[in-house]
Amino acid sequence: MLAFWGMTAAADENRARMIVVIKIAARGDLLLAAPAFRYLRESRRGERIVLVVGESCRDVAEHLPYFDEIRTIDDRALFTGSPIAKLRVVGELLRILRSARGGGHSEAIVLHRDWRYGVVAWLAGVKTRRGFSSGRGDRFLTHPYRAGEREHHEAQYLGVMGGSGAVLPGPATLWRFAPGERERALQKAASLGLEVDGRPLLALGFGGGRNVKMAVDLKLWPLERYVELAGRLEEEGMRAVWLGDGHDAERLGEVDPGVNLAGRLSVVETAAVVSASRLVIANDTMLLHLGRVLGIPALGIFGPTDPAHTGPHLPGSAYLWLGPDRVPCSPCHQDGYYPPCRFEHRCMRELPVEAVLRTALRLLRAEPSAAGLDRSVGVG
Repeated sequence: MLAFWGMTAAADENRARMIVVIKIAARGDLLLAAPAFRYLRESRRGERIVLVVGESCRDVAEHLPYFDEIRTIDDRALFTGSPIAKLRVVGELLRILRSARGGGHSEAIVLHRDWRYGVVAWLAGVKTRRGFSSGRGDRFLTHPYRAGEREHHEAQYLGVMGGSGAVLPGPATLWRFAPGERERALQKAASLGLEVDGRPLLALGFGGGRNVKMAVDLKLWPLERYVELAGRLEEEGMRAVWLGDGHDAERLGEVDPGVNLAGRLSVVETAAVVSASRLVIANDTMLLHLGRVLGIPALGIFGPTDPAHTGPHLPGSAYLWLGPDRVPCSPCHQDGYYPPCRFEHRCMRELPVEAVLRTALRLLRAEPSAAGLDRSVGVG
């Protein structure tokens, strides 16, 4: 009887040691959290880690190999649905959290800055609740984390998980393809015109800024500048490939030069093309962060967002940003909100093609061992 009781208690404790990570949207944010996911997996071995993610982001979540289980909820209904639809999704999140509660050893890690997620975890009776400090919402968390004003989001997510001060992983790949998946994706890209002819491949993330939470064009460098850049890069012996979703494809239309794969590949297939590239040149959107998890250097183009928060930092990477010295209203983004622009998008329009071309060529021609991070602010 005692042996049976001991076995049952041990089984209950093992079942109870569950961590539920809440990161609903969006894809780019999920990629920025990848280093923190890896830290959590390595520091909490033997515990069951469950990711709650939006349905629109499952294709990314499935390729971050740090979870024992992925649970999806209807993020479109949560962010844009009717009040009743929102309540249904919150009820599903509550059920997921309650299912992890047994034995008092459950833990919720909220990687959103909205304090209401902490309330849901509190209502679910989760014992340990980690999340971002938000003033009035702190009383619903057992471990609120106050992020530094210019702390990179990768470090912020790490801090929420209790890893403040831990070393962020370097250029090691944080993304995992399924067996044969990358090869099949590259074969499809080849059938669509992507020739591997020895020229360095440059992935152009000219669009983005759309997800289930919002659609914002303020982060986009003008398309005509990207077209000019692609032509100049091809003259220098590079091969430009245009990547993006269906919305980006409509905006791009027919384009020359470069190989136009926008709207023709899934996210996973896009990741395969990025993994074969020498450099990603992109706005502060998912493509830029996809390069990071694949270990590919990137050149980020910034305006309304602060590169201190989301800029690339792998060796051989760089970002370009006019900054507040040139454009006093930049950055204007604050916790997911972009105010209406009253200054004709100066922070992006005034960034010249020549500056982007010069930086890209320098990164491509640098010896990998000597290539550090270039923080180019206030470029002319």
